[in-house]
Amino acid sequence: MTTKTIRWVLSHQPLDIFLRAAQAFAQQVTLASNGELEVEILTLEQYSNKYNNGLTVDYPELVEHLNNGKFEISQMYTTILGKYVNDMRALDLPFLFTDNDHAARVLDGPIGQRILRGFGQSKETSNIKGLSFTYSGGFTVIGLNKSIESVEDLKGLKVRVPASPVISDYFAELGTDPVMIMPIDEIADAMNSKSVDAAEITYRRLYEFGAENSVDHILHSNHDLFLTSIILNQDFWNTLSEDLQNIIRDAALLAARSERADAIHDDIVHREKCLDDGIIVKNMSPKLEQEFRDRSVNVYAKYEDWFTPNLVKIIQKS
Repeated sequence: MTTKTIRWVLSHQPLDIFLRAAQAFAQQVTLASNGELEVEILTLEQYSNKYNNGLTVDYPELVEHLNNGKFEISQMYTTILGKYVNDMRALDLPFLFTDNDHAARVLDGPIGQRILRGFGQSKETSNIKGLSFTYSGGFTVIGLNKSIESVEDLKGLKVRVPASPVISDYFAELGTDPVMIMPIDEIADAMNSKSVDAAEITYRRLYEFGAENSVDHILHSNHDLFLTSIILNQDFWNTLSEDLQNIIRDAALLAARSERADAIHDDIVHREKCLDDGIIVKNMSPKLEQEFRDRSVNVYAKYEDWFTPNLVKIIQKS
């Protein structure tokens, strides 16, 4: 029996968030395949040294490397993958999901699979197969240094947002000056130097990147989800028997659900940590939430024709 190796490249920090999904996947695949499959988990540096002649690989190149079959699997931000799959941008719409159960129904069901099939529509990702969705953060909040009583209090603030035009447009509607070109691990320095006044972030990542000392207020907005996706090289998939394909598919879903459960737990733990550390966590009043929702109307209208027809309505009704 020849053992096939699946190289999983961890492409982001904080490492342990992504490592958990990879380890859950590896354990399930190794057990279920009776040794026909094994998983080698690599950091980006390890992959570069071992499989790329020591040359550092940046994020856009990593997508290219996966598409070209230089490794087999990874987990990447959907905000970045949206560059290749238009429908993935729909997941960035504010207040799209009512709660975690709603998100799970969408992400794990036919809608999520439909979105993941979109990789085949782009030349740059035509050899990538989407497997499942993970949180790697979950619902987002806004970290800043002032109390927000109304949307007007956000006016003019420079806010670091992920690299998504949908999220950037929403924060522009909120009256802020959104800043997309900034790695998440630079938020603390940017806050301290006043390069930005606030950041869209999750509780866990606030601490992972040392930004907890740079904010004294958090607006518990829960306006969108910080998502990632487990993606696989299609040519490798095609070499597998149907039984092995099913094992990988099931393991990816199991890893996704396990990781999302961990992320939900982390969110609760680190929110409590914020409170213990004296950071003021403000829940949105019904009035403030309605103001936030009202500002999303133009964003939904702008992107109405961007996605597969009725996709957003189907997600909302799921």
